[in-house]
Formats: sequence, structure tokens, C-alpha cells
Amino acid sequence: MSDFVNQEIACLLNALHQPDIPEPRITDDPDWQEFIESSTLRKTRDRSDQNVDVWPKMYIRARVPSTEDNNNKVMVMGKNVNDAATEYEIENIQQHEMPVIGTFVDARIFPGFRYTVRILGTKNRQFGGKALKLLSIGKGYGKRFTFKGPFLNHNENYFWSDSHPDGYAFSINAVAEEEEFGIYDTAGIRHIGHAIVVHVSESQKEISQTVKPDKSIEKQLRLSMRCSVKLMTQPRGLVSEKDINFDNVVVTCNNRSENVEIQVELPFVGKCTLRSDTK
Repeated sequence: MSDFVNQEIACLLNALHQPDIPEPRITDDPDWQEFIESSTLRKTRDRSDQNVDVWPKMYIRARVPSTEDNNNKVMVMGKNVNDAATEYEIENIQQHEMPVIGTFVDARIFPGFRYTVRILGTKNRQFGGKALKLLSIGKGYGKRFTFKGPFLNHNENYFWSDSHPDGYAFSINAVAEEEEFGIYDTAGIRHIGHAIVVHVSESQKEISQTVKPDKSIEKQLRLSMRCSVKLMTQPRGLVSEKDINFDNVVVTCNNRSENVEIQVELPFVGKCTLRSDTK
């Protein structure tokens, strides 16, 4: 075989192993930028309810591991999440959604939180569109996602990261319609009423993520919702009831606790905390 042919084969092999992919850059979206700037976290990921550390401990910069171009496409890279050096191009993913495709799992997805899962390229959602608690993320090339099911001894609520060629879009769901919250005063001590969620925005945008001393993951989200609010007045205990819209409120949730806290401001009352301690 001639030297020319050998050189051509070498060039082809080199091109296959080193595709011309642009270097990742951080998106300019202000909500994602706020998440990026406010979050530095310890890279210890709890992959199950047993809190098993399966990734090496190191400090990294928590950022959105993707690049965006003018064609509404996102490039995700496994090396940005300390996984296999794979690269995938994803189309039409929303700002509040987190991608899973092939070997790649967005670094913000953790067991213990509720998610809805959309099949990318479609409007179809897993599990009938229900928001379910993620129980575990498996290891390996195709990572198994197991969600809470109706039965302990037989659970069919699972799929693998590579089950669909176009991938999945995860949306965190900290607050759902018909959920009830206790209303507490500014100090968070005195119970002054309760609220029922009538409507909540589908887009619940993550703005920060923190690893607590007990290694639990605490997230803060921003969302809008409408609640039916009942307030008890002092000293006679009279009750006033009305629907109130809460726009762009901050929600705090933790993957080891069922309780959720929402900071709001009520007319004639001021700053209050909604707490889901009725769960």
C-alpha cells in the first residue's frame, strides 16, 4: 500500500476520532447565568436513597454543560459532567428543562426530587405526564432512571438514558396543583392560615443548588402560581379567603425532605412563608 494511501487513511481516522465540535460556552440566558454565578458545589452525587457516593469527590464550578447556537440547538458533552467523552446535539429544549441522552445526564438531576420527563422531539411525556419522585440513577453506559411507583414490590416506572435516540428533557417539579401549604408569619413561627395551589407555572426554573453539611442537596427555584388563601385574624379568629397570584417567588426544596418552603408577600400582612408541613 502506497504512502499516499496510508496518509489518507490516517487523516480519515484522525477526523473520526476528533470531530470538529465548537468549544462549550456558557449560555447568555439571564436565568441560567444566575444559576451559574451563584453555585459552586461539591461533586459528590447521591445516586440512590442510600446516599452512595459514586463519583469522586472534587470541587468543580457548577455550570450549564452545554453550548447553544443560532439554530436553537444545544451541544452537551460528557466531559463536562465527569462522564464518558461523548457529545450529543439536542434540538428544541426549553430553558427550564435538563437534558438526558445516551450516556449524558445533566449534572443538576438528583434523586429525591420530583420531575416530569418529556421525550425530546415530541410533546409526549413519560408516565402519563405525572411528576414523580426520582429514586435512583444507575451506573454504566445506559443509566437506568427509577421513579416512585404505586407498589413497593413491583415498579414499572423506569427507563434508560439511551432508551430513546433523541433523548429526554427533565423538568423539576417542587410545587404542584392542589397541594396545601401552611402560612407562617415573618419569623416562621406563628401559623396564620393556609393556602391551596390552584395553578402553578410549568416552568419552575432552578436558580441555585447547594450541598448541605449532611450531603443533602438543597435547590432554590423560581416560579409563579395562584393560590386560594385563607387567613385567620387575631384575636377573634375570623377567616378571610381569596385567590392571590404570586409571581416570580423563590421556592426552597431538599432531596431528603418532603417539605417545601416558599417566600411570599401577602396584602395587609407582609412577608410570609408558605410551608408544606401538611404533607
